[in-house]
Amino acid sequence: MPNNIKNILISIVVLLICFFFMVSCSAPVKQVNKKFKWPRQSFVKVEHRIFTLTPACVPDDPSDVYSKCYTSESAGNGSGAIVARSKSGSYIITAGHVCSKEGVEPKLNVNVYPAGDNDKRAFYVYDLDLFKYHAEILSYDNDEDLCLMYVWGLFGKPLKISKKPPRPGDIAYNMAAPGGLFQKNMVPLFQGRFSGEYNNYHHGKKFLYTIPVMGGASGSPILNKKGALIGIVSAGNMRFHHIMLGTRYSDTVSFITYHIKSDIKKRLGTIELNYKYITFR
Repeated sequence: MPNNIKNILISIVVLLICFFFMVSCSAPVKQVNKKFKWPRQSFVKVEHRIFTLTPACVPDDPSDVYSKCYTSESAGNGSGAIVARSKSGSYIITAGHVCSKEGVEPKLNVNVYPAGDNDKRAFYVYDLDLFKYHAEILSYDNDEDLCLMYVWGLFGKPLKISKKPPRPGDIAYNMAAPGGLFQKNMVPLFQGRFSGEYNNYHHGKKFLYTIPVMGGASGSPILNKKGALIGIVSAGNMRFHHIMLGTRYSDTVSFITYHIKSDIKKRLGTIELNYKYITFR
């Protein structure tokens, strides 16, 4: 074969090889971007109402706060989330200070509590469709600032619980109703970072997040990038609303699991049990 033809063939082969590599290198690389999915159906708004007995009016049933002898007014708002459910209702986690009012004693199958003299107090939750439900307080811890409620007839999707605590710098998400800001199919959504553990004189050991917060957000869920629960909102900073204290991961998980298991034992024989057990992610 003449040298010139041989050289031409070699050049063609080299060009084909180069073309192949150029096309291969320039081909788009598929990247998997998992978008965060907000578990909004797990969120509930918590309302605390006081029912005042009208002077000189004697109700047929003193526990019937809906009789004409009582007038009601909102005494506070908070937030919460579903963490487990049964055929009869759901378990709600919120902040301890949302539940721990004077005269409120956690007790099975009770949803109206004393509020001084003849007045009564009650707690309600609203789901994302604005359906209203009576809330029964099962247990609260003022030191850890955690409260567990049971709500009959509520069947939202429970949050999953994180298998591990957050690390400083991890992204964190929050669904809350600050200032009672909440409407049908609308709940404010927030995002920030976990900064680490913080020991506060008034609130004890808590986790610090850079998430906006104000009154009404107490008890709202704090989530990791998988949408799993890592804590709940406990307190904010009046001078800097983008700093928030949340319950510690270990305190939150142990409180939820212990008190739900305890409640299941108490309810045995009183309701039909078919619990969707707490799930971890």
